[in-house]
Parts: sequence; structure tokens; C-alpha cells
Amino acid sequence: MNIKKIGIKYGVKNTISISFFLVILIFVSSCNESEFLEEEPLDFLSPITAYTTLTQFEASINQLHANYRDDFWGGDNINQAPRILFYGTDLAMNDKDLGENPPDYSALTQPASTRILYMWQRLYSLIQNANVIITRADAPASLLTEEERNIIVAEALFFRALSYKMLANIYGGVPIVLEEVETAKRNYTRADRGEVYAQCALDLEFAVMHLPDISEAQDYRINKEAANHLLSEVYISLGEWDKAITAATSTINNPRTSLMQERFGSRVNDPDFGGDVYWDLFRQGNQNRSSGNKEALWVLQYEFNVSGGANDNSISFAMERITLPRLWQARILDTDGQVRNLLAVDPIHFTMEGVRDFKVLRHILETNYGPKVERLIYAIPNSI
Repeated sequence: MNIKKIGIKYGVKNTISISFFLVILIFVSSCNESEFLEEEPLDFLSPITAYTTLTQFEASINQLHANYRDDFWGGDNINQAPRILFYGTDLAMNDKDLGENPPDYSALTQPASTRILYMWQRLYSLIQNANVIITRADAPASLLTEEERNIIVAEALFFRALSYKMLANIYGGVPIVLEEVETAKRNYTRADRGEVYAQCALDLEFAVMHLPDISEAQDYRINKEAANHLLSEVYISLGEWDKAITAATSTINNPRTSLMQERFGSRVNDPDFGGDVYWDLFRQGNQNRSSGNKEALWVLQYEFNVSGGANDNSISFAMERITLPRLWQARILDTDGQVRNLLAVDPIHFTMEGVRDFKVLRHILETNYGPKVERLIYAIPNSI
């Protein structure tokens, strides 16, 4: 037997065993199971990869604008906003027979009512989306600079504050959720109404500090003046009168905002419609600051053929349809003592035929009302 060879074999075997044991030990001690099993998507967007660049955060902010517009100003269903916000106000009255005169609005606002649930669900959905942006802006994956981060978070905080203010106005005390909800939870507790308004004030104070001036912001984006306006309302709800005056005065005294006093916009020289500066404020194409309108602080992009506007059938002209005076349903006492329709045309014909029907309407109104016709003409929406 060759003792030297046996010793070499044993030494090599022992060295291999020790090396293998050390590799296993290092692998086991350094392996974090959750990290080891976590997959990083490389070919599609996920919560991990969707909130990294400024472009992605901007797209998320744009979605907040779209959600707010569509959910609260784009529906024409009787169980959706804005129609459900008209009940019990002097803005409008339900044209349907509800069995009461005046209608019993309390029957429409029971706790399980679709109208009540609609606002609660949509507002908390908006809050969740805002919280996702706020949380992800500070996540390790975010590539935002400090300035970009502050502007993105400020705009998201504006929507969160607006949503909580609406919730507090409608429901009183509600649960305050300030972080992204990632798992189901059922044990929320209500804060009182004052606490909700106080949180709104904190969010808006940050927004006012970091949002751009109205002259520097894009037409549709949230700006410092819009945030100060909302903050002044929140301070009023809190009974902070001096702070409310300061916030409102900041917007009022901004040299880039003012009441319009001269004709402007798309219909200044229209030979058929005439009009005045007040009339100009409500013409299509005249709402954005880029059109010369210095009164508007924040403009929802609702117009047809405007980037991000009402370019599909889901929300196209819903507000004009909802608020259009139903003159075709109006009744007048004729000279022979009979009650007849003011207009003998159907709604589609009335709203779609443009200038030709407007001239017909003007003739009818002039015949019946004489010099007072101008006041009536100005009250008619621009969809006619």
C-alpha cells in the first residue's frame, strides 16, 4: 500500500467536502426567500416598473384628471354625478314625476341608494390612485429628481384633498387613508369631520408650496392659484377665517388672474350671435387661458377635438345635454287661450341644426318676448 497516495486521496476528498459545505452554507445564509422568488418583469408594465420615470408619473397624473372629469362631470345617468349633485339644490329640478310635489328627495338618498354609494366609491377610488402616486414617488425605483417629485406629489395631493373635502361635505367624518392599499382591509375607523378637513389643509399647504404659478402651468394642469382657492374653502370649513382670507387673497391679487372686461375668443365678431364679454366666457374654445380667458383657474378638458377632451361617445357633450334648457317641452299660453308647445321640434333637431335653428328660435322668442329676447338668448348654451 502506498501511504503517500492514500494521504493525497484523503486530503483531496476532504478538501472537496469542506469546499462543498462552505458553498452550501454561504448560499443558505445569503438567500432571502422573498427576494429570491420575486420576479422582475422586463417585457411588460407592472406596479414595480410602471412608476419609475417622469413620463410614467405624468401619465398617472393625467389619469387622475380624466377620472375626476369622467366620474364627476361626464355622466348623464340619473344615478351618476353631476346629476345626483343637483338634487335638492336651486341648480336644477328633476323633470320626472316622483309622486310628490315638490319631489321627495329624501327617498332618493337612503344609505343603500345607488346615488349615495356612487360618490363614496368614486371618491375613494380617486384617493387610492393619488396615494399610489404619492407612495411610488418615494419608492427606490423612482427616478424622479427632488423638484419633479415635489410637483408630482403636489398635484396628487390636490386631488386627494379635493376628494376628502367632498367626502367630508357629503358624509361628515370618514376614514382617512394616506397610503397605498395593497391588501383587502375591513377594519377602517372614521375620523371626525374636523380631522378630515385638517388633513385636506395639510395636503393643500404642501401643494401650494410646490405647484407652478398659473402662468407657468399647462391649461389643464393644477396650479398654485387653484390650490389656494380650494385651500381657502377648507380653511372656511375649519373656521380659520384669517387663513382663508390669506389664501383667497393670494389668488385674487395674482396679476395673471382677473375678471374679463373685454370681448375675447372664438366668437368676438360672429355676425349671427352677437354677444358680450360675459357671453364669451361660455363659448366653446374660450375656457382655457390660452384662449385669453383670465378668469378660469382650472379647466377640465371637456371640449370636442381638444387633446384629452370629449372625443368619444362616453362623455361627449354630456354636460351640455344635461343642462340644456328643455325649451321643446316648455308650454305657453297662446292668444286664443290654448296652451301649446313653445317649440314644435324634437330635441335632436333642436340641438344639432346649429345656426339655422338658432335663427328660428330667435324669431319665436322675439315674437313672444320682444326686447327681452337678448336675456333669453344669452341663457341658451352654445350647443344650439
